[in-house]
Parts: sequence; structure tokens; C-alpha cells
Amino acid sequence: MPINFDGRPILLPAPVEDICRRLKNAGHEAYVVGGGVRNSLLGLPVIDWDIVTSASLEETASLFKEVSHFTLKNKTTTLVVERNFYQITPFRGKIPSLETDLSLRDFTINAIAYDPDKGKLIDPQKGQRDLEKSLLKCVGNPLSRFREDPLRILRAVRIACQLNFTIDPQTLTAISAHGELLEKAAGERIRDEILKIILSKKPSSGMRLLFRTGLMHRLIPELAEGYRKRQSPPHQHTILEHAFMTLDLVPDIPHLRLAAILHDVAKPFTRTKTGGSWHFYGHEKAGVEMVSSIMNRLRFDTKTKRAVNRLVEHHMLIYDSRWSNAAVRRFVNRVGEENVRDLIILRKADILAQGSGDDDVSELDELAQRIHDLTSERSRQRWSPLAVDGHSVMDTLGIKPGRTVGIILNKLQEIVLDDPSVNSRENLFRILMEWKSKNALEQG
Repeated sequence: MPINFDGRPILLPAPVEDICRRLKNAGHEAYVVGGGVRNSLLGLPVIDWDIVTSASLEETASLFKEVSHFTLKNKTTTLVVERNFYQITPFRGKIPSLETDLSLRDFTINAIAYDPDKGKLIDPQKGQRDLEKSLLKCVGNPLSRFREDPLRILRAVRIACQLNFTIDPQTLTAISAHGELLEKAAGERIRDEILKIILSKKPSSGMRLLFRTGLMHRLIPELAEGYRKRQSPPHQHTILEHAFMTLDLVPDIPHLRLAAILHDVAKPFTRTKTGGSWHFYGHEKAGVEMVSSIMNRLRFDTKTKRAVNRLVEHHMLIYDSRWSNAAVRRFVNRVGEENVRDLIILRKADILAQGSGDDDVSELDELAQRIHDLTSERSRQRWSPLAVDGHSVMDTLGIKPGRTVGIILNKLQEIVLDDPSVNSRENLFRILMEWKSKNALEQG
């Protein structure tokens, strides 16, 4: 039976209804709780469904033994139905019951239960009231909730950011005062919460909240150094504010959002003033090392780190429409074809976030079009990897492995980028033989 909040019904997926029905038919209590109820009441998509029950883990496993499932930390049974996960957790508390379980949940808006049989909400923590107020508030004592699971500190920021909610003053005070509890949280869990913040609809609001609460100083102190650090025109904003604005301007792709928030992370450490203007010489190169350190600390995977580093390293791209096609090919070869489009997106956001009001990114649009044309299917047939390798170079020139082989391959690559039609084994062998003959004549 649907229920309503502001005219919006809660409709449970068939597997959730079946789980609750089977538990109740076996003599157990079963209720839907958590983010599924919250998002349904707000009219938002539901990703995860959670059920609480009076059944023990063993009783739950016995009831659903024909369904693929696993148990996490002896606390929750997760059923896997058509690639969707449904979590079933026994009531918590010294005297397990629904009311006790709800009193131990993180936030009031997550402590609303739904009885599917009666189509009724059970809300002893006044979560509906806080939903109406767009307020994120801990259940009971905030410090107690945070000590039970320190990651709730970061989760509060993330949920407030995703839902555009205000954090209750008492909860906010506890977050600011007890950020040290996050030292007990696993790095991977911290990483996942930060990713959810930066992938939200308005990620800068979450990052600002991290700064206001002091959590940024604990998790990414390098980024916090940009606070109140002014820049010279065309930049109208501080380093940190510029990073926030850039973040909001790129698509919600993990490596792009990470590169956007971190692209100028080295500026506070390379900042010098000459002739009344601020300069940040080499900040993009220094940034690569700093970004590597940050992403290692937050346990990011190698692929993501490599992509972010590449974007940070080259984000100071300055394009000239007078570039020849060969110059465009060299640029793509240097940055990597897999990175170049993202780099242009980042650079456009970087320029637009300067705040001068007359920022022109049309030349970058031109560059993007030229790259598209050059890497079209017709051009791609000719723009392929070098037709010879290091072994061919050594055999043809009679040289040993070493730095010279790399230099020669780079020279051949330059020739091919200037004229892709040269890229065949026959043509490149001919060039190698000409170099060999010339070298022999010079030595003679």
C-alpha cells in the first residue's frame, strides 16, 4: 500500500515486498528503513534498500537459502537478486526492537521505518519533520553516534551536500570538534565518501563544508592552503575559491572532478610576487607530485591516479590557432589521446572559473574540433603506432640497448607526426639506413 509525503507515494520493489512477506510469514517482524525510505519520501531515486527484522542472521539465512547472499561482519545479510543488493539486518540494541534500532541510527532522516503490511511510517525520531525542514540531524547525542562509526562525520557532509540540506547546529559543532575520530576510519571508506561529495550535483557546497568544519585540513591539508591566497588578473578569486568554481564546471566524471579540485593544489607552495603581481611558476609540475601523494593517501587506484596526474600536469594548455596539423598531432601524442578531450574540458572550466567575465574559450573549441577531425576513422587508419620498435632500431643500426634507442624512436615519431604516410616498416627502415650511412660517412 503506497504512503504519501507531500503527495509522493512510496512504491516498494517486488523483491523488497517478498523479503518482508517471507520474514513475517515465518513469525518475524520486518520493516523497510534507511535511505530507501528517505529518498522515496523526497521523490528521489533509490539505490539501496535496507530491511530490519527480529530474525537472527541464522534465521534469515535459512529463510533465503536458495537466494544468493553473503554476510558482512556478522551484522548484515545481503541478498543478491537480479544484480541488486538488499540488506537485511537484525534489530540492534541491548533489548533488540525496532524502536531501539531506530534510536541507534545515524541521522533522524534515516531513522524512519515503513511497515509494508500497514502502509504506515514509524518515526519516533521525528525524521519526517526534519525532512520537511531540509535538516540533517544526528539521532540523540551526535558524539555518541560519531564514536559508534567515525565515518558518519564525513557521511553527514556528503548527505547534506547531496540533498542540499542544512546541518543541525549541534551536529555541526560535533563534526567540527571531533574530526580526529576519522583517523579510525579506513582510508578506502573515506575515499568513497569524498568521491560521492565531488560527484554530487553541486560539489563545491560539500567542499566548502569540509573546509568550514576543519575536515579538509585533516584529509586534504594541501588544498586548504589555498584559502585567502589571492591571485593576479585575470584571476578574480583566491586559489581555493577558484578550485571550488572549477569543480562545479566539469562533468561528474571521477577523474575530471578530482583534477578540477586539485589542478592548482601546488599554487600556494610556488607563490611568489614580482612587480606587484603574483606568480606560480612550475605549479603544474609541482602539482603532479602533490596530487600523487594525496591520492595515495586516499587509496585511489592506479588508473585514476594516472589520469588525474596527466590532466594536472598539462592543465596550463595554451593553444594557438596557427598550430599546424603536425603540431596538433604532437600535442595529442604528448598528452595521450585518451586524455586530450578531458584536458580541454578541464582547461575551459579553469578559464571560465577565473571570474573576469570576458573569458573566451572559442580557441579551445577550435582545438577540440581539429583533434576530432584528425582522429576520425579516416585519419585514424594512417595515425597508428610507430611501425618499428626498439629491437628493429638496434638490429638495423647495430647498436646496443640504451638511451640512444629511445632518442632515435622519438625522432622517428616526430617524423611520423609531421607526415603519417611515412609510418610503414619500409619507409622507416629506409630512414634508419640513411642515418646509418650518414653516420658511417661522417666517421670515415
